[in-house]
Formats: sequence, structure tokens, C-alpha cells
Amino acid sequence: MAAYLDLLPRIESKILLRVESIKLPAADFPAFVRGLETARVYGRAVIANLGLLHRPGFLAELADFLILLGRVQGVLCTGS
Repeated sequence: MAAYLDLLPRIESKILLRVESIKLPAADFPAFVRGLETARVYGRAVIANLGLLHRPGFLAELADFLILLGRVQGVLCTGS
């Protein structure tokens, strides 16, 4: 809490608003479905192969989503 209160006055609110209100490209939705369809749970890990990607940064976004699955400690998303 102390770190948050210390950083709060330094935040550039216009930049924060742009980050918080980002719009997702339509191409993300089929890729998201493909990622969920290929995702497999192995113990405490999730692995997903998205194949051909429309943008490489999507791998990290899907991994951020999959790590929220209960008891998962690691995620590996692959694609090209």
C-alpha cells in the first residue's frame, strides 16, 4: 500500500487511461479460441500451441489469462 501511495502522484493519467481502455483487434478472438482449444493441463502446467499468429504479443496475453486457472503454476504458449 505504501508503494502504491508513493507512486500515485507520479502516474500520468492520460497514458494510464490509454492502457486501461485498449481495444482488442478482431483477429484476437479466433486466436483466443484456438488457444483455449489447444490448451492442455499437465499437473500444474498449461501448454497451448496457437500455430500461426497474427501478432507475437498475443502469446503473452493468452499466457496471462491461462495462468489464472486454479492450481496452475506455469504456462507455455507456442506459435509462429
